[in-house]
Amino acid sequence: MQGRTGSLGESTSLPASKKTDQGSHVQNVDSSSSEQSSNCPQDEDLDVPDIVEEIIEMLLSGLRDTDTIVRWSAAKGLGRLTSRLTSALSEEVLSSVLELFSLGEGDGSWHGGFLALAELARRGLLLPVSLPKVIPVVIKALHYDIRRGPHSVGSHVRDAAAYVCWAFGRAYYHADMRNILEQLAPHLLTVACYDREVNCRRAAAANRRMLEGKALSALVKYDPGYFANSVVEKLIPSTLSTDLCMRHGATLAADRQQGIAGVIPSIEKARLYRGKGGEIMHSAVSRFIECISLSCVSLPGKIRRSLLDTLNENLRHPNSQIQNAAVSALEHFIQAYLVAKDIGGTDDETSKYLQMLTDPNVAIRRGSALALGVLPYEILANRWRDMVLKLCSACAIEDNPEDRDAEARANAVKGLVSVCEKLTQAREDLNIQSTEDDMSLFLLIKNDVMMSLFKAIDDYSVDNRGDVGSWVREAAMDGLEKCAHILFGAISKQAVEKMDKLREAAAKVLQRILYNKLIHIPCIPYREKLEEIVPNDASLKWGVPTISYPRFVELLQFDCYSRSVLSELVTSTGGLQDSLSKASISALLEFLQAVKIEDLNEKKTRERMLSNDILWVLQQYKRCDRVIVPTLKTVEILFSKKIFLDLEVHTPIFCAGVLASLEVELKGSKDFAKLYAGIAILGYIASLSEPINLQAFSHLLNFVGHRYPKIRKASAEQVYLVLLQNGNLVSEDRVEKALEIISETCWEGDVEVAKHQRLELCNTAGLDAGLLHKTSDGISNNDRRKKPPTTDEHASLTRWVDWVPIIQFTWDTDPFLLDKFVLIQTSAKGAWLQMRSQRNNAS
Repeated sequence: MQGRTGSLGESTSLPASKKTDQGSHVQNVDSSSSEQSSNCPQDEDLDVPDIVEEIIEMLLSGLRDTDTIVRWSAAKGLGRLTSRLTSALSEEVLSSVLELFSLGEGDGSWHGGFLALAELARRGLLLPVSLPKVIPVVIKALHYDIRRGPHSVGSHVRDAAAYVCWAFGRAYYHADMRNILEQLAPHLLTVACYDREVNCRRAAAANRRMLEGKALSALVKYDPGYFANSVVEKLIPSTLSTDLCMRHGATLAADRQQGIAGVIPSIEKARLYRGKGGEIMHSAVSRFIECISLSCVSLPGKIRRSLLDTLNENLRHPNSQIQNAAVSALEHFIQAYLVAKDIGGTDDETSKYLQMLTDPNVAIRRGSALALGVLPYEILANRWRDMVLKLCSACAIEDNPEDRDAEARANAVKGLVSVCEKLTQAREDLNIQSTEDDMSLFLLIKNDVMMSLFKAIDDYSVDNRGDVGSWVREAAMDGLEKCAHILFGAISKQAVEKMDKLREAAAKVLQRILYNKLIHIPCIPYREKLEEIVPNDASLKWGVPTISYPRFVELLQFDCYSRSVLSELVTSTGGLQDSLSKASISALLEFLQAVKIEDLNEKKTRERMLSNDILWVLQQYKRCDRVIVPTLKTVEILFSKKIFLDLEVHTPIFCAGVLASLEVELKGSKDFAKLYAGIAILGYIASLSEPINLQAFSHLLNFVGHRYPKIRKASAEQVYLVLLQNGNLVSEDRVEKALEIISETCWEGDVEVAKHQRLELCNTAGLDAGLLHKTSDGISNNDRRKKPPTTDEHASLTRWVDWVPIIQFTWDTDPFLLDKFVLIQTSAKGAWLQMRSQRNNAS
């Protein structure tokens, strides 16, 4: 626990100039050391002046005062004074505080007493040895509720008791709390979930609020039918209950069900936003709209308009929590009901939010800035320049002193940065090829946005709340970092371009930024490494591939640059220009293999990072042949160099992601370069010893029956090589027969003959032809005959490896998936080998 070392004797004997420093000295001590300090001779010999005892009596009396502010001040004073006493005297003070919790004392004494206990615990003055005396009283206070006529009192006592528990968590080590947690936890959980007062629930949850609505939401998946037919029928009427707690919880819980479209209009008609609890109903309604937006509940046009008006009203609310809830709901609502359904009127909403930016009401300005920041790209694309410029203006300190509001400016900074991120990210994701617009956007970010952020970082406004400009400065620093990522990512991407003059121009731009003598640009990510890559040397010929590529591939080790750089680098490594391809792939291989031989972990780390970025490129540039074709060629080249093939658990995950991409890219493709690269990749994956090889092998067999003769021949050649290299795919007694079919068939001949031979090949290999995936030969699953379930081990393994792409897509969100994947992989592979062995023994 935390314990102070200062004492009253030290305080009274020190010069005045040193009292403050000595009193603030804190060190970590355990409970045993604290106990020993009570036996220290110096503590025992301390002579406490009589006036100190009188002050303590006054403070103890103040804990009983009828005014809350007096009780609060007395508790703080008692805590400060006790921190200067010896351990023995501190125990006497604790005993006096515990006397306040007798049956004869009123709720004010209980409240003041628990405020004092919290101060003692927070300052490390309540020793663990005293906890057994305190915990029973805390438990009683957590349920303190006394009826007085038609109402009851005690919420302030329960709130203070929860504050004491919070102080325990801050002051004690887990070892000290182990014995009392079992006693406290059930009571804290009860208050956190079921107390009728929201402040008590919030206090007991220690900022981790778990309401009944969220609990119900988590239970839906276990019995959806029951919730749809029974629970929701009870919840919807409860949203109009006269009991605030009931309607608040019911509104939060009722989502994803039919018949809920009229809930919010009914709440507004009943004027439930007024009076006690109106604010939490505002937040609950916004959350309700967010839920039905995420669930895409079908809504009539009139209801959609009504819900949007509700969100716009909540955006105007002065309470920041209500505004944030409205902003979160607005983001999903617009995407679900305006953009996805291609409904007009979005321009009107945009104009409304832009006008609100200059409204005299500061609350409206705050909400509109945040609202603009969550608008989707489909809306931003039409008026992005106007939005960016107006948000830049909103970041500046207002000319009229009466209009100045730091929160509005901070929100404008956040909205501005969010808009810039959405514009740049979406243009990459949607593969928008407009060089002129891109240049305009980046110039606007460089000239106007960055300048606005630099001005905002110099906002030192002060009002009665203190240094409110710090809110703006904090948002501006975050914005500068993100905008720096945008700009430097974009420039670095051009530094590995195919065109020599663009690589040279990008490198020189980076030089001017890094070594600007007039202005030092802050917040540049990994500046030292950038300065190593781009030295201040005018003689470097950046247009020469052998000079530029070896330097800029080093950026692949940094997350903020790697994806942008790789998305352009692959167009060179897998491009048509032979000299450029050799220089870029040589630089990439050198980057992967340049680490010391003994540091294998670093080498594998670089390979894993590169593999993840390649999967990102394949996903982000789906069906964009300008990027996908050279990316597949790059993967083929790297596979040929044994890259990505020895990453243990990560190899099948990467291969599964590549296979998932190939299924999309090769279907119906007429691009021979893409098809050849895809077939070669399938050959490499099928040659692995991992279970994923069977899925790749089935893809290859599909292409043996392709409509193009050259593709059938190339696929057959790959199948032949795979059978020679991988003895795990087909049993030894069938390999010769399979190789004979491949070598004796004219795959460039009649397509029907080829398909017949493919079927024969599948039978020989022991594969069910009905399990083959769709391919570009135009045959769908519906056209294939349905066969009864097979017990063949290969078919079972194929069904298992179909889950691998799912594992890949959820990899980043579940850090525990690695262990699960290893377990599944090991079990499946072991079972497969065991079945194979049994079959061979039987034969």
